[in-house]
Amino acid sequence: MVAVKESLKAQFDNKKKFHSLVTGVVIFAAFYLLSKNHSAGTPWYWQSLLPTLTTVIIAIITRRPFESMIAGCLAGLVMLDPSNVISAFA
Repeated sequence: MVAVKESLKAQFDNKKKFHSLVTGVVIFAAFYLLSKNHSAGTPWYWQSLLPTLTTVIIAIITRRPFESMIAGCLAGLVMLDPSNVISAFA
């Protein structure tokens, strides 16, 4: 019985990591497409609120504020310049 509980727990943990990875890839892809479709020199208007909205939604769903702030920062950086995310984050 203990082995069954441990195997179920291990399976649940793997799904959680998989969902986190998929969520990160979807966020990156969405903001990458948003950045590529934006015309240079034009204002962002309501789209500038999307990284903040992403942060709030992730924080409410996961109840992990630090990780959601990192995701929001990365989303904003990808939105501004998708080719220079890592050096801008440092």
